[in-house]
Amino acid sequence: MSSASHDCESKHYKVFTDYPGANLGSCEALPTHLDVFILPEDSEVVNPSPWYGFRIDPKPDVGPFELNVVLNYPADINHRYVPKLSTNGVDWVALDPNAVSVLDNGSAIFSIQIEDKPLYISAQENLAIGWYNEWFTELLTSWNIGEAEIIGYSHGYRPIELFETNPQARTHLLFLGRAHPPEIPGAMAMRAFLRDLSVTRLEECSSGLSPVCGFFARYNLVFVPLVNPDGVAQGHWRHNSGRVDLNRDWGDFSQPETSAVRNYLDQLDESSTLRLMLDFHSTNRDVLFIQEQSDPMDPENFISDWLDLVRVLAVEQNENDFPAGFEPAERPLTEIGTSKNYFYRTYGVPSITFETGDNVDRDTLPERLAFFSQAMIEFFVNEGSLVTQEHGTSVCRTVYDRVEPCTDFYCFMIEANKATLISSAKDNIIASANVPSFAKAILQDSAKAAQDVDLRTSNYAVLEPRLIEIAGSDISALHIGRSRQDLHGTVRRMLARQDWLELLQQVLDARKGLLTLVAEHHETVVPTYTHGVPAEPTTYAHILLAYGESLERISGRFQEGFSRVNQSPYGAGVGNTSGIRLDRNRLAKLLGFDDIVENSFDANFVSSLDYAVELASLLKNTALVVNQFVENIHSQQRNPWPWIWILPADVGDSKSTSMPQKRNPRDLDRLRTAANDVIAMADRVTLNVHNVDAGMHDYRMASNVSKMVETGTIMLTKLQSLLRQIFVDPERAIQEIDRSFATSAQVTEVLVTHTDLSFRDAFEFTAELVDLGRSTGKTIQELSDDAILGLYEEQFGSIKKIDVTVLRSALDAREMVLNRAGVGGPQPSETARMLEEHYKKLHQAMTWLKQTHASINIADIALQDAVFELCVDNLNKN
Repeated sequence: MSSASHDCESKHYKVFTDYPGANLGSCEALPTHLDVFILPEDSEVVNPSPWYGFRIDPKPDVGPFELNVVLNYPADINHRYVPKLSTNGVDWVALDPNAVSVLDNGSAIFSIQIEDKPLYISAQENLAIGWYNEWFTELLTSWNIGEAEIIGYSHGYRPIELFETNPQARTHLLFLGRAHPPEIPGAMAMRAFLRDLSVTRLEECSSGLSPVCGFFARYNLVFVPLVNPDGVAQGHWRHNSGRVDLNRDWGDFSQPETSAVRNYLDQLDESSTLRLMLDFHSTNRDVLFIQEQSDPMDPENFISDWLDLVRVLAVEQNENDFPAGFEPAERPLTEIGTSKNYFYRTYGVPSITFETGDNVDRDTLPERLAFFSQAMIEFFVNEGSLVTQEHGTSVCRTVYDRVEPCTDFYCFMIEANKATLISSAKDNIIASANVPSFAKAILQDSAKAAQDVDLRTSNYAVLEPRLIEIAGSDISALHIGRSRQDLHGTVRRMLARQDWLELLQQVLDARKGLLTLVAEHHETVVPTYTHGVPAEPTTYAHILLAYGESLERISGRFQEGFSRVNQSPYGAGVGNTSGIRLDRNRLAKLLGFDDIVENSFDANFVSSLDYAVELASLLKNTALVVNQFVENIHSQQRNPWPWIWILPADVGDSKSTSMPQKRNPRDLDRLRTAANDVIAMADRVTLNVHNVDAGMHDYRMASNVSKMVETGTIMLTKLQSLLRQIFVDPERAIQEIDRSFATSAQVTEVLVTHTDLSFRDAFEFTAELVDLGRSTGKTIQELSDDAILGLYEEQFGSIKKIDVTVLRSALDAREMVLNRAGVGGPQPSETARMLEEHYKKLHQAMTWLKQTHASINIADIALQDAVFELCVDNLNKN
């Protein structure tokens, strides 16, 4: 942050540099003219990136005025950046370049209008520490990262934060950013590049085990978005606080920022491999500084193949200015300490300086960067495909290559055995010489079971003899330190978490269907009922949103409860662990669990009760809400002319066989029946736990939970269908409201506000008015003016008469409802606001669900890869 001594003022305004990213050498202020003098952070003239940033605060009661601003640069430094303006320091707009006059000495002059609010002026958008804090939060959530790793501190003791997307992977891609503070488009490009990668990961990995998801499972993407935090905070042109250009310090490592990155890489496991480095910068044009064609590197031909893929993607999108506006420029390897030179020289990998032009179109930048991110993914996916086709490796893939997540007990049991093999081999519990053949045996049995459903056993006592037949009795070492109880208990957990997420998806789909219906009924006024009789009217959107709130609470409970079901009991043995110390945490991670159930007795015998009953409770809660929703509609079908009904999915099926007038609301019946089945199954699961000793099989049977889940899925599927069949007749709804005297409460309110009646007197008069209507067979609207005024005079004598037209207006159901004023009320403006909030929360829940699926699927692919590699080792040794 610049010193306050640089500030200046006139009688109209003050100039400040008291915020992160601000900087100017000095300034001279006159009422309509401001001279600012822009200086580098050090006396040495650095790369001509003349950064400036300051704020103009108008003084009170001055009024709008025009101000001429002159940007004065040192000798031999010319104006470079078109000024950017902001009223809040966050949202920026560039001046029209034609409005800036560049003088012969390289300085520039422009005019701006000063209003009554502060105005920020900056060389580029001021993306300072606050912008990075927001971005870092985005990185954590979009990549489902627990927290950033602080790998070091700058001279100013600002953290150097590093993000890893997949720390368990042994192959790494490194992305660096913002070594030079003014290079704002480079920071924007890096954020767009990484955002596209995160979106791709979420979509691909949440939907299955695609090759693209395989890329994210096999590579650890390492991000250091802010290499020079001091320079950014202090508004430097080029240097850090140590007066060094950090992109000249790779190799010397005289500065803490570059040293932090090097130290991180040095501590990686020896088996880890760095395969790519991209360093995001910006300059006067879009350009990629790359190695020369003759420079050998691994991966071979990455740069040329990557850019070819970019070209193809650009052409497909009708962006023919290859590659989407960027041009590659070969640079020879030198001794200069740039990241490009250092990482190529040290690791032999493609090391590219990704330069984005100063004046790049910010709106189209994300789309253009997506060409590069997608091409990078495609390159590594293609490379992985070629590797599996090498001699011998394809045999292991053909033995068994599962391309979809597990869905049954057998598949999950095989995965648990894979995890045991990997973990026990690492701990030398299983002899290394046996590991490859054990891997091949597991894969062979999987291949056979994929073709013969009768082999898909749910009992390890049946599976183990088959494995022994393939690999010999030594393979029984898989069972050392564990029991069938914790193996089967782990599989039941994996089945339960799968069911848990599928049910949550159904609830979210129902919420989405409900909100779609809400949008159609913001102004549809309908009756409501309390104690089974008519109450005040509302809008149908208002009613639907109430059920939306309930489903939101239910889905929130599913999300919160998942943290408990997704805990691994594996390695607990028979509840007491064993003399063989299995790495329970490693086993949990290999199988995609978030954590372990720590107490081994709890793991097998108590928590297995908890999660089943919790799921039963969640489904029972859902079924009760569904039943209430159904009955609110069903009760109206007794009316010969209902205001709401269900358009039947099958018209013929709804007809009575003996009564021509009758249409049975079968879809309501069937949904209620499904909901009651859920309640019955949930009670069955609960009762199986009742009065049962720990360790009994009663409450640990997977079949009871799966049957309950099946009924829950049927119920939620039927609910989604029903939401598409609901029809409301607005005119019939109004007639029903009028017939029920439901707007009489509004009459009481009008009497209180338009006369000097007390609330209770007004209420009693309105009640008499309702009784008069009922006794004469008329609605209040149908009563004559004389009848109303006569009753009024009879009740209150000489009290001033009420204006009957005002009273009749109060009887209008639409006016009554649509003019409500309370928070959370039925008025369209409020239901529209609530609907928008519902969609935001629904999006958050859907993103959470995708992230959770992605994490499990990535662990699944990684486990398959590990066993595949062991199988290859077996082939190579034989």
